[in-house]
This record gives sequence, structure tokens and C-alpha cells, in this order.
Amino acid sequence: MRQSSNEKVAKRILDLISHWELDDYMIGKYIARISSRNMFTKFQVVANSAILERQEIEGVENLDQPTEQM
Repeated sequence: MRQSSNEKVAKRILDLISHWELDDYMIGKYIARISSRNMFTKFQVVANSAILERQEIEGVENLDQPTEQM
């Protein structure tokens, strides 16, 4: 099946942040510093959508709680 543009972008984002040597916290700080207000809001919408989807997939109500690593 052919991937949608949205799926391709999601995979690219994951590829970019998947490197273990990167500091996730610092990436977040740089995103906050360099993004415009509109782009930061769009980033928040994407992140919130991912959280809601993961909650639905995993059947959990609060992802703030630690989960088992695979």
C-alpha cells in the first residue's frame, strides 16, 4: 500500500529524533527557541495527536505514568 504524505512526514520525524546520541530535552528547547508561534502551535497539535492516538492504541488513560519498555 502506498504511504500518504502525512505518514511519510511522521516517519521522517521519527527517523530524525531516533538517534540515541541526541538529547531529547535539548531538541525540545531548540524547537521552542527557533520556531514561530504558529509553527510551535502546529508542533503541539502533532504531539498531542500522537499522545491521544497512543493512548487509544494502548488503552491507557494517562501516558504520564511510566510504561514497560519493549
